[in-house]
Amino acid sequence: MNGCVAVFDLGKTNMKVVVFDAAGKVVAERGHPNASVLPDARWPYRRLYTEGAWSFLIGALKELGAQFTINAISISAHGAAGVLVGDKDAALPAVDYEFDIDGPVAAEYDKVRPPFEETLSPNLPRGLNLGRQVYYLQRRFPAEFAAARAFLAYPQYWSWRLSGVSATEFTSIGSHTDLWRPTEGGLSSMVDRLGWRRLFPPMRKAWDALGTLKPEVASKITIHHDDSTLPPELAADAKARGAYGNELSADGNYFAGGGWPQDWVIFQDIRKGEIFELETRTPRAGPKRGGFDPDGNAWFGGTGGIQFAIQVGLKMDCGQLTGHGEAPSGAARKAHLSIAGAPGPGRT
Repeated sequence: MNGCVAVFDLGKTNMKVVVFDAAGKVVAERGHPNASVLPDARWPYRRLYTEGAWSFLIGALKELGAQFTINAISISAHGAAGVLVGDKDAALPAVDYEFDIDGPVAAEYDKVRPPFEETLSPNLPRGLNLGRQVYYLQRRFPAEFAAARAFLAYPQYWSWRLSGVSATEFTSIGSHTDLWRPTEGGLSSMVDRLGWRRLFPPMRKAWDALGTLKPEVASKITIHHDDSTLPPELAADAKARGAYGNELSADGNYFAGGGWPQDWVIFQDIRKGEIFELETRTPRAGPKRGGFDPDGNAWFGGTGGIQFAIQVGLKMDCGQLTGHGEAPSGAARKAHLSIAGAPGPGRT
């Protein structure tokens, strides 16, 4: 990579965007104070100032991107923070960990949180156990909670806002959260007991390239696209790398796999930068076996007894049922993205 990397460093009291050149030297920096949003009649809890941080980030990237060749964006954000998100926006405002979650909800949570031996998470006050925040939101706002599609730790939330790609990263989700079993490398028993597993997207490493900028974000800032820095399956978009059972076609033009845990088949046209997704609705299938035929069509069979063919040239209706069982639940989704950086572990 010959250009620069922009790092969004989001702390509790200050935030900044720092630009590093290829040699690792700081060449520019913009900063802004950070603050909490106090409780009000609509949201009776102390909240993180996400919209103020977003406005600062976009403004800084627009200004700095006009001065430097920025090829990637990396995120570094404080811990004990996360956001429940819907398809396009937050399902609920993010809880500030300084908010005192007390009363009946806190007493209930203390009874359901996993033992220290499982998570190595001490029982911390206020919202310092991230699981306590999630439990509070579920109990106080059940309708909004039910509509949420994912829970993202704070660094991954910002990567998602930039790229639209959801990810779970273990250093963010495993720091005194009650949500992670570090000795086993998996989500805690409480996550399954409370039905939260659906909220956690696939695991990614902190240094992974997650994806590329959403068009509506790219139109507001100046970031340079440099495909030469990425392998072929990442050049169009990195989202499919999070799929299960990944396959690359013989000609290198197509990429496919199964999305977990929501049971999606994912198909990518690398040349056009297009991604198609189709929900299989096979219980815990995450299509496991299959491959490409000579024409580049992807075939994957799920454990529910359904085989799907994703055929080259078809657009929004790219899924075809070829076996038996329950039909897909809707049309495939299509996304266009351009480059974004990897999330970093939570740092202050």
